[in-house]
Amino acid sequence: MIPGPHHPHRAEHRADGLGPAARVAGLVAGTANLVNLFDLRPGRAIKVSLAASAVLAATGAQARASVAAPAGAAIALLNEDLGERAMLGDAGANALGAMLGAAAARLPRLTRVVMLAGIAGLTAASEKVSFTKVIEQTPALHRLDMLGRRPAGPAPTVRIPVQRHHLHSAMTFNGTGTSARSAEKNNDIAPTEE
Repeated sequence: MIPGPHHPHRAEHRADGLGPAARVAGLVAGTANLVNLFDLRPGRAIKVSLAASAVLAATGAQARASVAAPAGAAIALLNEDLGERAMLGDAGANALGAMLGAAAARLPRLTRVVMLAGIAGLTAASEKVSFTKVIEQTPALHRLDMLGRRPAGPAPTVRIPVQRHHLHSAMTFNGTGTSARSAEKNNDIAPTEE
């Protein structure tokens, strides 16, 4: 059936230049990308997702039901991500964001349009502004970001075996980009074959 002039979707399309399917696709893809942009530190994308879930849930009963799945997934993953025993990663952050976008698709049209504009604005801002720097320079955001995370410590020492010609040795990197052997005179030069 072709929508007539009084069909609600046709009127919705004329109101803002986007059809309902385009707004839903924009919400799902945009939210997936935005959550992924925050996935730079342990737990950050999950905390952002939980905050977005709370905001969406505050809009009504239908929204609360819609955010139950992404909020539940975020809660289930939070402890492992904060403890650095698991990592959300691109696939997880995109999936979590897409679920939030799908939940937002049930909101009233005006709310969806405002959200889509906000997502587009934040995504554009991320090209010029580092969310990490803003979070680190804003005391309240920094405290929330660090909540539950392990304190940052010195870089771990990693032993990497190195093989040169017939010489077997190992180099130890001290986390600063230099090796412990680099200070030793001529130790990293393989003997010449005669």
